[in-house]
Amino acid sequence: MADQAAMEVGVGDGALMVDAEGRISFMSESCALLRGVPVADAVGARVDDVFPATLLHQTLETGQLERHTPWSDGCALELLVSRVPVMAHGRVCGVLGYVDKVLRAGPGKTPCFDSLPRLSPLARLVRDQLKQVAAFDTTVLLTGESGAGKEVFARAIHERSRRAARPFIKLNCAAINDALAESELFGYDRGAFTGASRDGHKGKFELADQGTLFLDEIGELPPGQQAKLLRALQEGQVDRVGAERSRHVDVRVIAATNRDLAQMVREGTFREDLYYRLNVVHLRVPALREQTLDIPVLVERLWGELCSRHHHYSQLSQSAVALLAEQTWPGNIRELKHTLERALVLLPQGVIGPDEIRTLFDAALGQALPVQFSPVLDADCLLRTLAACGNNRSEAARRLGISRALLYKKLHQFGLWELAGGA
Repeated sequence: MADQAAMEVGVGDGALMVDAEGRISFMSESCALLRGVPVADAVGARVDDVFPATLLHQTLETGQLERHTPWSDGCALELLVSRVPVMAHGRVCGVLGYVDKVLRAGPGKTPCFDSLPRLSPLARLVRDQLKQVAAFDTTVLLTGESGAGKEVFARAIHERSRRAARPFIKLNCAAINDALAESELFGYDRGAFTGASRDGHKGKFELADQGTLFLDEIGELPPGQQAKLLRALQEGQVDRVGAERSRHVDVRVIAATNRDLAQMVREGTFREDLYYRLNVVHLRVPALREQTLDIPVLVERLWGELCSRHHHYSQLSQSAVALLAEQTWPGNIRELKHTLERALVLLPQGVIGPDEIRTLFDAALGQALPVQFSPVLDADCLLRTLAACGNNRSEAARRLGISRALLYKKLHQFGLWELAGGA
């Protein structure tokens, strides 16, 4: 449907389509590269999550055709765009947006860098380190707790570098298995295997050519692919699956993990040579509890973004913000954001005070309750919750908002049963 609509209006390659619900149903490769997101990550997502400043939802409401309209993401990207309502049975069933002309895609003040904590002494130190590192075209390893904002740091480095106008491509290494990892990283040629695309497929390295490749959760990369990643980093060449020749790529790699890679090297689960190749420059992303002076500013920014995203406006009182700033936030910025979203969705519209915020907290322990919210149940989250509960598994399950059976299943899955006092 999107391809047909694009042909009818004479669209080039920079196009995307949203359905009646405002979710992306189609995105061209060049549009994805312009934004710096993989097509697979964008399709199915809300368009205002991928393009926060989008006006496509207005076209869904008005059904008005707009051509050659200036649009900016509020940062370095400025475009001339057209928005074409797609009609069915006299009603708007979607919108096709496409790029007429790229006016500016160069570096500038970046939302990612501007959104980083800046008031706490440690935050200022890390920001200075980030600016220094961004100026050099070197590999960076970001470490820090889950939810601390490592991807935002990676994007900030990219946006302050000489590669800012080129793609920022992300790959979550925990989301791919060994069978798919090679084709995801390096791509495949036509006829490489049964079911392969007739035109072949570009891997993340090729998509990030001249830009930045962000390898999130690098500690989860399958062992079979670690040697191939090392070769790509050392030689700047990739081999597509089924290809007869190598392809040269110019890519800056930023890797991130919440695991202890040095310990994994000692245990033999992560290659030592790859570890040293990734760890050229190491930046530790601080936990939110180390940057308490910044929490009120973060709350204000996140609250504004959430209100705009949900088209639902309430106000947090200064006392409510002060209460939020007193929390330890073991889940870091991710937990803070989810708590604010719960408050926006569940609490009455108007001015929200500390008493209302306390309804989202366990008054006895000051820990956020997962009201209609499922936390990211990774090993780090489980261990921290168990430690806070003195290894009381029933209490840990209650705080996480899950059944004891699911907690036990996760403990076994991550090999934590004995550490958690399992018998």
